[in-house]
Amino acid sequence: MKDRRDFVAWTGLAMYCVFLSWFNWAVMPPELAFSGDVARWLAEAYRVSLGEAPYRDFSWQFPPLAAYFYGWAFSAFGATYGTASLLGAILSTADVLLTYAVARRFLDRPLAVAAVVLFATAGGFNFKNFALFGLRIYSPAMLLGYGGVLALVLGLDGFVRARAWSLRDVLLVVLGTFICLSAKPEFAISAVVGLGIAFALDIAATPSRERSRVAVRSLIVATAFVAPAIAFYGWVAAQAGFPALLEGVMGYGISGLSCPWWPTGAGLVAVAGALVMGVTALAGLAALDAASTRGRVPLILFAIGIPASLAALWFFAYLYGEGPGPLAIARQIANFSNAMLVALWISLGWLLLRVWQATAGGNGIALRDPALQAELLLFAVTVAPSVRSLFTKNSVNSIPMAAIASYPLLCVSALVVARGVLAYCENPEIQRRRITRATLAILIMALLYSVARVAGFVRLFDPWPPVALQTRAGTMYVNNADAELYGKLYPYLEGRVKEGEFLAELGYGGGWTFALHSRSPLFLTQTFLFAPSESRLAQEKRRLEISPPRAVVAPDTPDGRWALWGIPGNFGCTFPRVAWRTDVPSDRPEIAFPAIDYLRQKYVPVMRVPGRAVVLEPAGAM
Repeated sequence: MKDRRDFVAWTGLAMYCVFLSWFNWAVMPPELAFSGDVARWLAEAYRVSLGEAPYRDFSWQFPPLAAYFYGWAFSAFGATYGTASLLGAILSTADVLLTYAVARRFLDRPLAVAAVVLFATAGGFNFKNFALFGLRIYSPAMLLGYGGVLALVLGLDGFVRARAWSLRDVLLVVLGTFICLSAKPEFAISAVVGLGIAFALDIAATPSRERSRVAVRSLIVATAFVAPAIAFYGWVAAQAGFPALLEGVMGYGISGLSCPWWPTGAGLVAVAGALVMGVTALAGLAALDAASTRGRVPLILFAIGIPASLAALWFFAYLYGEGPGPLAIARQIANFSNAMLVALWISLGWLLLRVWQATAGGNGIALRDPALQAELLLFAVTVAPSVRSLFTKNSVNSIPMAAIASYPLLCVSALVVARGVLAYCENPEIQRRRITRATLAILIMALLYSVARVAGFVRLFDPWPPVALQTRAGTMYVNNADAELYGKLYPYLEGRVKEGEFLAELGYGGGWTFALHSRSPLFLTQTFLFAPSESRLAQEKRRLEISPPRAVVAPDTPDGRWALWGIPGNFGCTFPRVAWRTDVPSDRPEIAFPAIDYLRQKYVPVMRVPGRAVVLEPAGAM
């Protein structure tokens, strides 16, 4: 019966993933634009499929794995929107099933299924940055990184529980470590923390006379685990050069322009508000347990915590620039990132509580329990990627966030905490009823969330549905309001730029390069939100002179600006000066882009889509 129920759970989750993949392609197709995150990474992966290398031939501000993975897939299966969507669906399905595998190590089947359904539903109906099963996710490195960190946790969990390495665990850790270190920095943090804690716990569980030997062995094993990633980076550096690789991973100068927001008054209040929300949620779980075991609820927790949490949500709405009314608070309550922020604080608090309980008395004997070690490992890896987003700027609105990289494990760890709090009662029947009620509540919330997201998304993009546009890269869908404009612009460019000819895109784009299957003469894939060096700016002009583009697509901005050095707005540091919100500029409008000046001299506008794009062609061709 147990095997049958497991089979039903695995099959049901796989079928749910198939449904979400179909839903995101057929029912809610990705309304794509020719600019933005998705357009940029599609064009960058396409350039890899043409034989170009990231960091050497074009800018890539992440570790290299995602660019090569999608680029090689485009080479093998065709550079189309369909290929990219299918890859997203496959990777998302793998992430969901791996999340269930991790959840089953710590949770009973009902709660494990609930945790995974919550993760899959939130991603499948997100339609924004945290968007699974399609093309909407802001970087494909997230889909790869999820799989990597989940595989890593599975392998390390097996090692910690068995106190020995099996072949399966070794393979999982090697694969997970390689992906984490090569996908995104947040996942690299998880890998370092996970490996460090797993080996530290192993050493702590070893008799003192053998710890030196175990420590040396652990160092050798850890080196072997990271060796494939080191070799991969060496191969990439051999192609692009180590300075170019380092420049890309550091974000082309952008990392130093956005100051940590915790020195500001708004940032400190936001952290306090987020902490209040987490403490209130944890206290609420404890209150439910108190009500069922002692027959009373400590109302003081709710009398203080709930108003304070609502005040925090209102403050978040203020930072987002929304009105102060109840609708703004409701939007913050329905915001999945806020729910994950609460789950993060709960997980962090539970981790500290468990460590304190295990070390109480000074001997740390409880830390040698394999089950406790596995739980500590899970929570540490879950919390680790969010250290940066809790205490440094992660959004232009200065709001602390749980890192998107933590989402799948947060869905698991939050329910581990809930189970721990709600299972204090020793009566098995009461425990079973609690778990059943919790599971049903989570599934109902997931259903309501999906309905609300779909309704809100359709209203946002009214009139619905989006309109199909046929391109050289296959069918893409554009916003209904823009369909007529793009319906005129794309055929024009398709008639002017042949496949493989040079097309220069300015701004934050890449969509035209991918849709037309053209080539780009530029190194920078975006002329906003970068802080390139003088030598890099001069190189851009030389590249245009060597490979003049057949046409140029520039953003149609109110001020006519096609490029800007830095981050538009005030995000620089005021520290040690105290300020409510920073007033230090993080852009340098006075810095010129020689390539832009060159294009303005040599090219003339021939077509304009108001508010979207300006098309330029060589002056001599007119």
